Amino acid sequence: MPEKKIYILTGPVGSGKTTYLQKFCRKKQNIYGVLSPVINAKRFFVDVANKEVFPMEVEDGELNTLTVGRYTFSSKAFEKACSIIKRALQYPAGVLVIDEIGPLELNCQGLYSIVRETIEENHSHAIISVVRETLIDDVVNFFGIKDYEVVRTNAEIAI
Repeated sequence: MPEKKIYILTGPVGSGKTTYLQKFCRKKQNIYGVLSPVINAKRFFVDVANKEVFPMEVEDGELNTLTVGRYTFSSKAFEKACSIIKRALQYPAGVLVIDEIGPLELNCQGLYSIVRETIEENHSHAIISVVRETLIDDVVNFFGIKDYEVVRTNAEIAI
């Protein structure tokens, strides 16, 4: 089995990384994972395979939360996103999207466990992950990522 390739899609906050991935996903077959667009000033997850949209931010009355900066996220939403990625690892070879690896994951929260599993597992998916410019070295070192290519939103991902 060929070694998987990891593409790190990067750019400044608000530079169109998720929008870039939304367009990329529309053009591809066998693409799975999660996107995290902002819709009406709120963050959501989108299951790439079936287009299901669900809120990332905490809903009224929810007790299990994750906080980073000014955002409070739903633990339940992150668990669902992790299960979507885990399920995608069972599919035939394709492209796996993880939007995004950031401060939560560097603090062993959010998508941390599934990111770790995805990087360590022997599968044949190419992986595209969003990482902010300022966090690339931290993410690469923290997760021990070896074979990767940094891609900016003004370039093409050659998959």
